[in-house]
Amino acid sequence: MQTSFIGSFPAGKMEICKAPVLPCIKCEKKDEDIENVYVELPPYHSYMDSTSGQLEPASGARASVPEQEYWPEGTADRVRAARAPEPTGLSAGSPSYGKRPGSRRKKYKASVAAHESSEASIEFSDSEAPESTEETKDEPKDVSSDYVIYDTEPEEEETGYEFDKKLGRPHSFIDPKVKKPIEETLPEEELWWNWRKPENEQWSRWQRRKPDVETVFLKAMAKTGQVKLYGKEPTLTEVSLYRARKHLYKDERLRAEQERLERIGPIAYYSEWVKAWKADTSREAIQKHFEETGEDENAQLIAMFSHQTDREFRIMMGTDIRIRRDPLAMRMGEDEIKQIWGGDPVYPTINYIQDPNEIIDYRGPDFHEPTPNMLDYLKEHGKIISREELEKILAKEKTEQLEKFELDSAFSWLVEEAT
Repeated sequence: MQTSFIGSFPAGKMEICKAPVLPCIKCEKKDEDIENVYVELPPYHSYMDSTSGQLEPASGARASVPEQEYWPEGTADRVRAARAPEPTGLSAGSPSYGKRPGSRRKKYKASVAAHESSEASIEFSDSEAPESTEETKDEPKDVSSDYVIYDTEPEEEETGYEFDKKLGRPHSFIDPKVKKPIEETLPEEELWWNWRKPENEQWSRWQRRKPDVETVFLKAMAKTGQVKLYGKEPTLTEVSLYRARKHLYKDERLRAEQERLERIGPIAYYSEWVKAWKADTSREAIQKHFEETGEDENAQLIAMFSHQTDREFRIMMGTDIRIRRDPLAMRMGEDEIKQIWGGDPVYPTINYIQDPNEIIDYRGPDFHEPTPNMLDYLKEHGKIISREELEKILAKEKTEQLEKFELDSAFSWLVEEAT
């Protein structure tokens, strides 16, 4: 029983308060299979790129690990230590728990043998009866059974490059034994400092045009039949035309979707995002159910939505219920979504796959409307003047200065004459 002391002792008295005993809960031990929990893998490893039309790795281009001779100092030792297997041999002896200090050292066996032989010689000289010697001969004491002996390999003395590297002496960056000699010098064109960007060939995967949303949406619209493309892949002209009119195309899709909703009814329309709902969604079946049970269309719609998963709800409603979602985006396949987003979300390759010489088009959807000429605007409001007007003003200022100079000289001549 636990007791806890509470309060002070003013009058020499001590109050003792017994702590309440908590009830003991016995747990049943059931022999159930433990569910193995694994680390969640990335959603996909590769995706179909919308610009090149080829499978691309979703994790981005990571640099491969260089060869061992290029590793920094100490890395090879750390890798070797990490790869070391656990000892396979079993310990034959038993621990002495401090009774035989140093029993696990290398030279303990020899020292124990020498110590025992000296003790035995002292005992033989003191004792007169040779019976003890016969007993020791008949029953030899096995010293090795009391402690563990490891046969270790003799340590080789390190010399040369590894020894200099460990001590921090001056040494070459690459091991001279491993270093490969340069076979022959390269011509001037192939040297890395004379490198020139090739005109046509793509020398880096980062040079590819980034997978843009317009290309993917235009292909999806051509698949649904909303637009007609000239070829299999949309051209730059078709993409720029779509970019200018995309809000009109979206309004057209939303109108068509609203007409479909009014035509087939809400239950049949929204059942597309409730996979678990297997009942008949036709208007006749809904009316028949209403006559049998008295549940109107709203009640049947609520019953259907109770079978909807959160993922299906997010696909149906998007991030904000106030924004009318694009029907084309709602029905987009997984491969098309990957084409828009590029690689995995942890390492977003879409931010880096772009042409370094790309001229970014900041124009909005109304870029085809004429832009007011800024020069005419400034001239109209008197903020800027033409060169001819400027020359006239400068010439006028020059004549004024000349007239003023002539008057000054005339006055000075009169003053001189008067004196």
